[in-house]
Amino acid sequence: MTQLSGPTLHRCPACNGYFTRSILTFLHFYDDVPSWSDGKNEQWWAGIGSPVGRCPTCSKILWIDDADALMPAPEKPAALSALAQLWHLLTGDRSGKLKGEREWSSLPREIKEAARFIRLSTVQDYIDALAHIASMLPDQEEYLRRKLWWASNDHHRRRSDGPELEVKAARANMERLLALLPSDAWTLERVELYRQLGRFQEALSLIPSIPPDQWRKAYLQQQWAEAGDSSVRVIPPRSATHTQTSQQRARAW
Repeated sequence: MTQLSGPTLHRCPACNGYFTRSILTFLHFYDDVPSWSDGKNEQWWAGIGSPVGRCPTCSKILWIDDADALMPAPEKPAALSALAQLWHLLTGDRSGKLKGEREWSSLPREIKEAARFIRLSTVQDYIDALAHIASMLPDQEEYLRRKLWWASNDHHRRRSDGPELEVKAARANMERLLALLPSDAWTLERVELYRQLGRFQEALSLIPSIPPDQWRKAYLQQQWAEAGDSSVRVIPPRSATHTQTSQQRARAW
């Protein structure tokens, strides 16, 4: 079962407002949820704990590392009736219920009403974030460009009328992401970027260097590249590809 941590209280460096954020502590992958050739998965928990988002108070985009983590986010205690309050008072508040109420009452309203950190999700979100690229670390730019790539492919996933990112801008983003990726890593992702850019021979040239634990996806990418297919594709469940023959697998390498 997927599990989340308890929320942590943070302070925005831009407006000093408060917000809360949880992270994933355990993941469960549901077999009936699709994954995609560009690496995006659509599990319900995808994106939780993102390192970048918007402050719910001022809407400024910020990296979580730049926001002070103050303490576990306080939770409002259950209300006590007058009779319960009297009982706890007479019995010495052994359970700490009255103390919890006093501590909650003493907190500033801004902390009590702190909203959740807003994760980025749209093409415009990532364009806005990349507007501050001059002050970013390379791995931050890489993260945002990958997210923008995925968001620019979402109209294919939804089968909607058209892309939210103009084709020329989408290609420029993919080219820049390729330049940011180290040549000795992220091989599957580089294959997919080359394929979606229509650079099929470059995509195919990387297939033999993909490690064995990634052969299943690489085999599909090879088929699509050989067919001249540059669109994002859904990755079938593992059982759907287990029917390929050993001869087909040998051909892939």
